[in-house]
Amino acid sequence: MAKAVLPRVHALLLCDDIEPAPGEPGVHNLLGVRTRLEAPTFPYIHPRLYVYLQVAGHEGTFSGTLAAVNARTDEELFSRPIPSTELLGPLFVVSTSLWIQDCEFPESGIYYFQVYFGQKLVFERPLHLVQNQVLPNGREPA
Repeated sequence: MAKAVLPRVHALLLCDDIEPAPGEPGVHNLLGVRTRLEAPTFPYIHPRLYVYLQVAGHEGTFSGTLAAVNARTDEELFSRPIPSTELLGPLFVVSTSLWIQDCEFPESGIYYFQVYFGQKLVFERPLHLVQNQVLPNGREPA
């Protein structure tokens, strides 16, 4: 019995915005790429978070799921379908993106953004949420 060959995720980046590069098809400008996010209080709702993916694989169409999971509790915060995308072969990297409106994070800590194809976890990227510290004089500690 042959094993199914799943697409491979080459990159998963979390950012504030994604813009197409003018005059360069297939090139994207990623703004505010993050591995950390500061919040004034928890629970915290981040207004919009973009997820940029680069995927390659055997010819055909793929779709999957993006999930966000609290690393401490292993609780899934949300999941979103990854748009159905056509792959042209393992040497052709395809970019796709999605955005999450009003991301709610219940507490500070590590959250994993995970990519699933079928039921198989194929990639994850951590995002560290911290509470920003403000002193009584309104300044952040040095």
